[in-house]
Amino acid sequence: MPLKRVATSLTYAGALPFIGVTFCIGAAWRLPFDLDAVTVLTLYSAVICSFLAGIHWQIGLTQSVANNYCLFFSNFVALLAWALLLIDSSWKVIAAFAVLFVALLGFDTTLYKRRLIPGWFFALRIRVSILVVAVLAFTAVSLRQ
Repeated sequence: MPLKRVATSLTYAGALPFIGVTFCIGAAWRLPFDLDAVTVLTLYSAVICSFLAGIHWQIGLTQSVANNYCLFFSNFVALLAWALLLIDSSWKVIAAFAVLFVALLGFDTTLYKRRLIPGWFFALRIRVSILVVAVLAFTAVSLRQ
């Protein structure tokens, strides 16, 4: 299977837990093992933010024109995602993760403009980031009420 198709499929698959857990929160459904859905969403947000930071780390290691700023930003995002986990899971933390996903997309915009990520990947990142940020924002607003 071609790289673009695999990456696109896996990226959208990675967005499914955001949608599924948010649906469970909205429907007041219980998760298996009595897991708290808000905590699960917060943890998954941290995992995916760290995963995206890892992409930036890899770019920093392999692209000499990007190395320092990619490495610093990558570490900043991973540490911030970890720090957010130390706060009680709440609408504020979920909103903070939505902002962090926007910041990651903003950084990807810079990488795209510098031709450090391909156009098809940047377009994919835009679409999935909009989806994830919308889901997180909806969840944060719903929990705040």
